Amino acid sequence: MVMVVYFPDSIEIETISKSKLPPTWYYSDDSGYKICQIFGDKWIYENQTAILKIPSSIIKNEYNFIINPNHPDFKSIKIIKEEPFFF
Repeated sequence: MVMVVYFPDSIEIETISKSKLPPTWYYSDDSGYKICQIFGDKWIYENQTAILKIPSSIIKNEYNFIINPNHPDFKSIKIIKEEPFFF
């Protein structure tokens, strides 16, 4: 499923660029995924932003947005609709 989500422009978004990720982040090699998890764990622990923007490992040139339900700005994020996603 893909969710269409609304969040106000005032919400700060932390972005992880491809240049910060290990060379194997895109491949099915587990070592890349484990290193990427460190970024997410650090982000959720620090609780600095409600949204983390990361490159998609499934669709090149697309991004995923991870939402932190523990952040105070979470209450202003709304799910507009859900759609099936096929690949």
